[in-house]
Amino acid sequence: MDTPTNDHTGLKDLQDQWDRLGRTDPLWAVLTEPDKTGQRWDLAEFLETGAEHIRDTLDRLEELGFPARGGTALDFGCGVGRLSQALCAHFDRVVGVDIAPSMIAAAEKLNRFPGRCRYVLNSREDLNFLRNCSVDFVLSHIVLQHMRPKFCKNYLREFFRVLRAGGIAVFQIPSHREVPTGCSRISGPLPMEAFKVRIQGRNLPKELNAGATFDVFVTVQNCSSVVWPAFGRDDSEQNYILHLGNHWFDSSGAVVTVDDGRSTLPRDLASGDVADLCLQITAPSQPGQYTLELDMVQEGVAWFAHRGSSSWRTAVLVTQSIQRQSSGAKGELRGRMEMHGVPREEVLALTFDSGGDVLVVDSDPMPGWVSYRYHAKKK
Repeated sequence: MDTPTNDHTGLKDLQDQWDRLGRTDPLWAVLTEPDKTGQRWDLAEFLETGAEHIRDTLDRLEELGFPARGGTALDFGCGVGRLSQALCAHFDRVVGVDIAPSMIAAAEKLNRFPGRCRYVLNSREDLNFLRNCSVDFVLSHIVLQHMRPKFCKNYLREFFRVLRAGGIAVFQIPSHREVPTGCSRISGPLPMEAFKVRIQGRNLPKELNAGATFDVFVTVQNCSSVVWPAFGRDDSEQNYILHLGNHWFDSSGAVVTVDDGRSTLPRDLASGDVADLCLQITAPSQPGQYTLELDMVQEGVAWFAHRGSSSWRTAVLVTQSIQRQSSGAKGELRGRMEMHGVPREEVLALTFDSGGDVLVVDSDPMPGWVSYRYHAKKK
């Protein structure tokens, strides 16, 4: 029997990814405007977006009859402090927490309110550094979507643990992906005969710098008689979705990296259909001769090669220095941003079970997703 693959973003992986982003392009990683990549954010403009977001958030609470001012505010997933700094205009004390050391270091450098705003590096699945009922306001925006639902739910419970009675939490979480025309949802494990694929990688150099990322262009053909749905289920963390992924092997054939990049299908693929994908890979951190393997996977079920299909392999020399790799405008040294959702019904039930009352749920538009912003009060 094949060993099911796990959702490939654990908490340590999450920390590594965001620490890399914080070292290379932290402002863009926090606010990913297409024209701001490559450290093109103006700092004043960037911070003003945070101030505007906080004004809008607090104005919305005023409209609901639950003003949130003064006391202690928690900015969960603070990054470089875009929202933390803006919260200082409205609260007596602000605590920013983030999983990435590089983000916390950048936030501390940008801290204009050192007497009232502090930043905490937290690598735990909880917020144990905060006492019960010690916070008046919790805010989390475009953060919870980047972690596995298991961790997201843990942190939601923690929000209500640390909130005082009557305290307010405002947090945003996508619920589920929108299903575009030409795509359908997968209902469960594919039959054995579906695990047949032809893969061809292109534009990959024979050398990569240690730790560098690179965009590989890949052609994938469905060689089975079964249609491959492009979208996964919404009711499970291991949602059976189909991905293109990759592994790294050292010169002895030992696995160095089991799970590296992931790329989703752009549409359903019928028998014989071909799709062009872009897969971002990250070279191993140690120099040496390696083999890169590209393969399809049904998450929670099996890699296609484990079911008898052929993967695609090529030799890659990994060199010592870490420099920018280039493939046109691609190939920047950066981390990946995983995206996950938690169904609205689950968020509402978890909030209630954790001691919160949902005041209102607002739509929070996000390309490709149905997303919501939740406003809740601690009972």
